[in-house]
Formats: sequence, C-alpha cells, structure tokens
Amino acid sequence: MTPTPEEKLWLRDYLYEALSYRETFDEVYDHILLALEHEPAQPFFESTVYKIIDEDFGGSINLLNMEVECERTTRKEINAQYWHTFFSWAKPPRVIFILLVIGATYFIRVKTLTGAVIMLVVMLLIGFVPLITVAVRKLTVRFVNHDKKTSIRDSAFKWLAYWYIIIAIFAGRTITRIIDFCLRHLFKYPSADVYQKSFPKHLLSSFFFAIAIIHMLTLIELFRHEYKTKMIKAKH
Repeated sequence: MTPTPEEKLWLRDYLYEALSYRETFDEVYDHILLALEHEPAQPFFESTVYKIIDEDFGGSINLLNMEVECERTTRKEINAQYWHTFFSWAKPPRVIFILLVIGATYFIRVKTLTGAVIMLVVMLLIGFVPLITVAVRKLTVRFVNHDKKTSIRDSAFKWLAYWYIIIAIFAGRTITRIIDFCLRHLFKYPSADVYQKSFPKHLLSSFFFAIAIIHMLTLIELFRHEYKTKMIKAKH
C-alpha cells in the first residue's frame, strides 16, 4: 500500500511523540514506510502501522528499549573517541604544547601574585565553553532547522561537557586537597602558607590547569569532527 500525505503526516506525528531522538525517529519512520510498500491496503492505516511495529520492533515498548540501547552504544562510542583524543595530547608533537602550557602557568603563578586567581577564572571559562557550544547546537536545531528532536550524539556530547563541571566542583577539590596533604608532609613543609608558595604546589596547579586545557581542546576537536561529518553527509 502507498500511504497518502495525510497518513504520512499522522505517522510522523505519532513517531515524533513516541520517540525521543532524531536518529531513531528517522530510522523507524523510513523503515515503516518501506514496510508499508509490502502491505496490502487496509481500511485503517493506523492498524497497519501498529502491526508493523509489533512484528518488526516487538511493540512500542521495544521502540523505547531500542532508543535506550542506541543511546548507550553512542555514548560508549563518543567516550572512546574522547579518551583517544584526550590521551593523544600526551604524545609527540602535541605533548610539546602541553609542556609549554605547564611551564607558562607555572611562571604566572610564581611571578604574579594574582596568578592563582587568573588560572581559576580561566578554568571556569574552559568549563563553560563546551556548555555554550552545546547550547548553540541545540538552539540551531530548534530555531534554524526548526526541529525540536535531540540528537543522540548531542546528548552524549552534553554529558562530556557536564562531566568536567561535575568533576571540577565535587571531586577536583577533594583530590587536590589529598594530594596537597601528601606533598606537604612528604616534603615536610612547616606550614600551609609555605607549601602554597613551593615548587610542588605551583607544578601541581599547573598540571591541573593543563588537564583543563586538554579537556577543552579535546571537546573542540570532537565537535569540529562531528560538524565536518554532518557537512559531508549533507552534501551526499
């Protein structure tokens, strides 16, 4: 059977409400349209659609399970890409840039009284750059492309952006205090003030600053690769 424009519109509206992500919506919509070509004409179009969903997807509940599985798989894939790119900064020639960042931030902390404040502000800005990027992508989809559906990949990228904020706020401070405590007693500094001006403390702060820089550069690289991939697909 060949669905009418009204039936296609009903199918789009039904799937749009039933599914959360753009990729699964497109996949299921195209699959049902293809399956309808092999179905005989029926008096009730909706019944034929429900039949295809039951036979090919195991019912509407399994459509949701399929989305959950797709989201889990996509998140694992993007996480793997993130860590591969992240650790690539520890290899030549990129590691040279990171060493320069550590050296520069160490020099700023030692030579400038406000160096620690400057680094804190920059790290906060680094954390907000990915969030701003995610927001821009979401606004572009909604107001430029006129589509409210979220991409599975955007959802995974959003988690990576939030991950930095969560770690920096809740875990980073605790980890830093533990390392500070160990270094202070390992090198037997007489007071916390003396330790704050010491070489290990400046080096540690510079190292964490470099980690934040790597995180931002990694996300930018992943976002850029994602954008190029979408442009190539659009041309085809």
